[in-house]
Amino acid sequence: MKLLLVAPRLPPDHWSGAATVIQGLFSEARRHHEVRLIAGWVRDRNLLPAEAIPVALQGVKGAAAWGHMTATILREVRHWKPDIVISNGLGIPPLPVPTVALVHRMGPVSGRGWLERARIQTGRIQARGLDRVIAATAAVARGLQGAGLSADRIRVVAPGVDTARHFPAETRRMDLGEEDRPLRILHPSRILPGKGQHHAIDALARLPRLHKRRARLTIAGSVEDAVYLDQLRVQAWGQAVDFALDVPDMATLMRDHDIILHPPELGEGFAFGAVEGMATGLPVVWADQPATREATGGLGVPVEKGDVDAMRDAIMQLMDQPALREERGAEGLAFVTHHRSWERAWSRYETEILSVVR
Repeated sequence: MKLLLVAPRLPPDHWSGAATVIQGLFSEARRHHEVRLIAGWVRDRNLLPAEAIPVALQGVKGAAAWGHMTATILREVRHWKPDIVISNGLGIPPLPVPTVALVHRMGPVSGRGWLERARIQTGRIQARGLDRVIAATAAVARGLQGAGLSADRIRVVAPGVDTARHFPAETRRMDLGEEDRPLRILHPSRILPGKGQHHAIDALARLPRLHKRRARLTIAGSVEDAVYLDQLRVQAWGQAVDFALDVPDMATLMRDHDIILHPPELGEGFAFGAVEGMATGLPVVWADQPATREATGGLGVPVEKGDVDAMRDAIMQLMDQPALREERGAEGLAFVTHHRSWERAWSRYETEILSVVR
């Protein structure tokens, strides 16, 4: 079977959960089928796989970027004649071959309401030409239905985690709690207001004095909103906060920490940062919302969304109880191993993708 995969961006040119999924799907699919990958790039073409068909998008946004991607897709469909086209997102033109779109989020991330409403409306129009839409969670599927997409065209398949990259450290630090051996807390996510980095810094700042001296927070991720980053730097002034921006390997950074925070406010589709933290064997404190609960199996330490005091209390509890850290980390690792491996995810993706062949 000839599969054509389409991705606007890929790691490490662009780190996001959706981009990570298409990267994993490409890796798995080529073991079983003849596969080509069209991928846009902004930072450096060399950050794409060597065999990818590149689309230069530096300084190009919106309709112009869509036009560049569309021209390349149409050319490949015409000359290579794939059996199926798989798009990372709904932004795919009508094609003369079966088309599947992967959708990872429907709710807002930026908080700019009218832009998000316009995006959803555009997605609804684009979805009319699709044979199948695969949602990352049931919560995303409900969002698609709420946007007007027929339920009989939607399937739910949970993405996998690359356990060859995300795995526990060989040794886990247990003797934490002193100023020279602080508890290392990581917030891994794109730098956007809806991702909740300000809540993480606020939770650290609210720790009692003795606990605060024993903790250090790292904000890590690609910068999507430079103004918000400046606000975070101001907020972090005088606090034990480090910034690791555009890191080449988030998995290695995770293994250097002890707790993962995942407190987004808006529109989660699939909680990649939380699930990858679980694959690393770390306890994860996450803001409770349906998609995150579904992605994590409800494991870890859920707190009410936006409740900074609850997040602070969870950090204190994990700091003071090494055995609890180990227990929550082991539970999460077992869940990922049995339910979120890419081998398991691929078999379900393949079933849904191949079902649309005419």
